[in-house]
Amino acid sequence: MFKNAQDRTERAKKEAKGLKDKDIDLKEQAKKLVADEQVQGDDEARRAAIKAEQEAKKAAEAAKVGFFGNIWKWFVGMLKSLWNLLFGWWLYKI
Repeated sequence: MFKNAQDRTERAKKEAKGLKDKDIDLKEQAKKLVADEQVQGDDEARRAAIKAEQEAKKAAEAAKVGFFGNIWKWFVGMLKSLWNLLFGWWLYKI
């Protein structure tokens, strides 16, 4: 079992050396892949940060409405409900 593992290790080393002789460096390829993954991760983090910032701005604007804004929203909502009650029933019969 130990001999089998040594044979596989030696074969992997020989294959890596053969690739290096053909100007294919596995370490450089691995570094490039890791760098590409980090760039993609950074892009995703930036997008998430921008989205969170936009949501925070929306929440801040919603909080700015204040007392009279909330009363106005309630009043408009009541008018809409009354309108739908009085005149919206015929839309459902069509």
